[in-house]
Amino acid sequence: MTISAFSETTAAAAAMMIVVVFVLPLSAGAAAPPPAPAIGMPNCSTSCGDISVPYPFGMGPARCYHSPGFNLTCDNTTSPPRLLLGGILQVHYISLPQSTLLVTRTPGDARVDAGGSGSLFAGGLGDDDGAYIKLSYIGNELILLGCNVRATLRNGNGTTISTCSSLCGDIGPSWYVPSSLGSSMLCTGDACCQAPIVADAGTAGKAAAASYDVKLEWFGRNRTADEERMPTRVFVADKGWFEKKQVSDRLLHPATKYIDVGAPVWLSWEVAEHPSTRANSNITSPSSLVVCEEGEGGGYSACLCPEGYGGNPYIPDGCQG
Repeated sequence: MTISAFSETTAAAAAMMIVVVFVLPLSAGAAAPPPAPAIGMPNCSTSCGDISVPYPFGMGPARCYHSPGFNLTCDNTTSPPRLLLGGILQVHYISLPQSTLLVTRTPGDARVDAGGSGSLFAGGLGDDDGAYIKLSYIGNELILLGCNVRATLRNGNGTTISTCSSLCGDIGPSWYVPSSLGSSMLCTGDACCQAPIVADAGTAGKAAAASYDVKLEWFGRNRTADEERMPTRVFVADKGWFEKKQVSDRLLHPATKYIDVGAPVWLSWEVAEHPSTRANSNITSPSSLVVCEEGEGGGYSACLCPEGYGGNPYIPDGCQG
């Protein structure tokens, strides 16, 4: 009996040892991962649907965004939710390193009067309550649809930043528009044209971003007939958007003239400096781990974390190695 009792005790101890051997590795492996770097101010929402909202942008209380020009709205009445700038532009992406944001304008084409004059961003951009926001000269292009017409895009300084001309032959409607690419659309100048947005000394300053004017000039013999063949429309949009066949095929069909189509466009942004800060210092809290450069707006800056560091340079201690 004594031997039997000893055996039972030994077996129980062995079972306990087995439990310990297996529990300890599981406990070590269940350690919580380090928290993700902060992108916004404390106790502020930093996402709308699946879109991240890094400071200086923000939603809700004023402490959550740098200044009124960076105040965004998350519209939860739609599925998925929509992130809005100024209640009009739908925001799809915000880049801190590039100081850009991708938005959709609806309608995406410039509204032009009978004389050929119109504007892009009729409400204006520029100096908007602490945010200097302008059309980005990287990532966008001018797109013109029409027959025997030229489009010119000028900024608020009157500087031409893009222009192109679209021609048509003398016979038949332009139901078919040739492309320089086989599987996507690249205009040849026949019924549509594309041109880059250029930047030079005349594109800098607050006035340059205050407005973008569009001017159309028709040079055919019969404007009415040309409009029937290919209705004139002008867009400024993300490079690559119009090349998608599902987009270009729809827009190049004359029946879509009166259909509003949203167009994605890149904007660039800068942050107004606080009076107590200078370029090369953190806008929210001076830090040796933040590099800021004076922007185009005058009194505005764009900041980066230095090489080897990541995070958000616009929040205190936001750059982490």
